[in-house]
Amino acid sequence: MVEKRPLRISIMKHFALAFLAFCIIQILTFQYLAITKYEEALQNNVQEVDERLKAAVEKWQAEKIAKLQQLAEEANRLLNDREKLQAWLVHETREFSELDAIGVADPAGWVWANSTGDNSLNVADRAYFKAALAGKTVMSEPVVSRVTGSPVLVQARPLYLGGKIQGILIVTLNLEHLREILEMVNLDGDFQIYLTTATGTTIVASAERKLLDKELSGQQLYPDWKAIMEDRLYRQVHKYQNHAGEPVVGHWSYLRKADWVLIVESNINKMADQLRLLAFEVAGISLLLLIAGIMPLFNYLSKRLTQPLEELVEATQRIAAGDYSSPVRVYSYREIEKLALAINEMMAQLQQVRAEAEATLDELQEQRGELERRNRLLEEMAITDPLTQCYNRRYVMNRLPSEVAHALRYGEPLSVIMVDVDYFKNINDTYGHLVGDEVLRQVADLLRASTRKADILGRYGGEEFIIICPSTSGSAASQLAERMRQKLAEVQVDAQGEKLPLSASFGVADLVGVPSLGDYKTMANELVNRADMALYRAKAEGRNRVVMV
Repeated sequence: MVEKRPLRISIMKHFALAFLAFCIIQILTFQYLAITKYEEALQNNVQEVDERLKAAVEKWQAEKIAKLQQLAEEANRLLNDREKLQAWLVHETREFSELDAIGVADPAGWVWANSTGDNSLNVADRAYFKAALAGKTVMSEPVVSRVTGSPVLVQARPLYLGGKIQGILIVTLNLEHLREILEMVNLDGDFQIYLTTATGTTIVASAERKLLDKELSGQQLYPDWKAIMEDRLYRQVHKYQNHAGEPVVGHWSYLRKADWVLIVESNINKMADQLRLLAFEVAGISLLLLIAGIMPLFNYLSKRLTQPLEELVEATQRIAAGDYSSPVRVYSYREIEKLALAINEMMAQLQQVRAEAEATLDELQEQRGELERRNRLLEEMAITDPLTQCYNRRYVMNRLPSEVAHALRYGEPLSVIMVDVDYFKNINDTYGHLVGDEVLRQVADLLRASTRKADILGRYGGEEFIIICPSTSGSAASQLAERMRQKLAEVQVDAQGEKLPLSASFGVADLVGVPSLGDYKTMANELVNRADMALYRAKAEGRNRVVMV
């Protein structure tokens, strides 16, 4: 009898070789698709972070320009009184953490009033001074501060008196707030972020806590720097090697107002290796499942191919022995047990891969939740005064026109209350800014506790607060102001062992006296002006009182 096993083994060997090639093709396909999808998602993430950061940095620039305008107006007013100007410069530097120093230089470049107290500097050779002396408002490239030794940006603006330039306002900004904006979006450091000038000098970077070496120019940070500078509207996501030789996906944005460039990069290899391994395991296990399902069919086909030959051999032997009565019988070989063990092992591996995939998904969802939380925190910081936790002036003045529109549309009253802490400058001068800050916090807490949920409380500036009272008439707002005035008169602040009494003046105005101009923003400004006039009258009539116009 001829042995049956070699023929079946030969058939199974050819099937195995064919499916081995099929498995390899499937694994490579899965790897390619997984890495391609990852890179596409990474490119979208880099572009999204770049756009979000661009908006945040441009907002920061607009705030600095507005602050410079405000400082210039006050400096112009105090230009002829050096003592008051010097005191004001010191106060403003202490009030705003982003200001390292403020100074005023004469047209010859000598800094004759300075918040640092050093009036021996001459900046006539500085580019920002020359530009400001020519009538321009400028922001310098990053320089090292003579005061702190840290990288700073310098803003300069001419001061006019009688139509002529009488001095140059010089404002030195530290870079901590800019760096905080980068870190707020950067979460766990998944991105490398660089903010540079148009010449390639790095202003801040998320990767380091100090200014990068000037040798690390824009050409090294971004390989297509020449195209960026030739066409400042050009933007595209690129794959390239960064200055450390790592493969990255990068995106840039040009910030027109400051002539800056924002670059966001992400390392391709950070997650690609994990995805490549995961794709290999998933593809391999999937193919094992496929083979497990088709193997019984291969076994059945191999038996069907050998069965006629076996029956013929059996019949020939029986005929040779003289037996013609026995029918042909075929016995098959089965290897189902080995196949079942392979399937069980494969299923165990599949469960492990699924658990790892779910853990990865949970981690990504947690990171997304953290990103959303930090975005909400960033939005809250943009509209909140950090000292009093009230809304800041920008938010209140942006909100008031919509409240005016609502009141006019539904025929409801609307009132505004302006509050000014009495003799606050004396408190600061006598007891220091720490006591002054505590006074402002306690006043804010009392005002917040006295207002309704619908009311909008904001810090208008310095020791002034503003309250928007929707659906409230002028008389009702005056009664509310009187209650707050009385409660405030009961408050005493601990000032260096002394009990310091407090009082405040209140100005109230409502929409009744505001002309209908059709422009809600103009009407809102007029409403605030009327409340401010009432506050001025309250102060002129002796303070610690409520006046309504």
